[in-house]
Amino acid sequence: MREQGNGYVIDVECRKCGEPMTLDCGADRPKSLVLSLARSVVCDKCSQSAEQRAAAERHEQEFAARLASSGLERAEVRPWAEFDARTPDGLDRGRVIEAAREWGRMADPGGLCLIGAVGSGKTALAKAAAVTRLQHSALRWVSLARLVADLANFEDRHARALAVRVLTGKGALVLDDFDKVNVTDWLASQLFAAIDGRIEAGAPLLVTTNLDPGELRAKFGDAIYSRIEGYCRMIELAGPDYRLVNRRAAA
Repeated sequence: MREQGNGYVIDVECRKCGEPMTLDCGADRPKSLVLSLARSVVCDKCSQSAEQRAAAERHEQEFAARLASSGLERAEVRPWAEFDARTPDGLDRGRVIEAAREWGRMADPGGLCLIGAVGSGKTALAKAAAVTRLQHSALRWVSLARLVADLANFEDRHARALAVRVLTGKGALVLDDFDKVNVTDWLASQLFAAIDGRIEAGAPLLVTTNLDPGELRAKFGDAIYSRIEGYCRMIELAGPDYRLVNRRAAA
């Protein structure tokens, strides 16, 4: 402690980094408690770093909570850098990859429908987009075949209740494998309600399917197809069956 001008100051060091600081104590002589507390002061730089770490920890906790309730496993997700912008024979995949990434990043992306052959990577791309979206907002990931099975499972009330909430909900939704089911009139009406509810709410919707637009219309009917086609950007992901390609490479 020392006098300076008409008051007192305390020369201290940041307890984190050792940076010299001068604390202005005003006109009154600081008491022993103030002198003791002065030894625990941190500089602005260290204080900001602590706030940044705390903010990062809060963000990670919020992300983990959203992921846990999404129905998606993070371990299954590939990083964006692993997606090939071109197929082995030179077909472009970059614009589809970027469309999926933007769907995950944007606050209000509307809908996206990824069309492609079996094994072309639609589900992997949708998972990457979903995790990107989970960084800032909630969503629900659903395999259509699993959803239908859960709706018919009256023994597992919890699974069936989750499936019903998906159908009646208004939040962001990913419908994966929108083809691997037998479509009844009842199921078509339930899917129509689920999709239409998202559209009315302006919620993000991502659909993956092996069916081309004509096959999608023929299987699910005009009402569902028109909702998907009208709300979603429909885009084809070119590529071979990467499961077979990777299996041959590993052999």
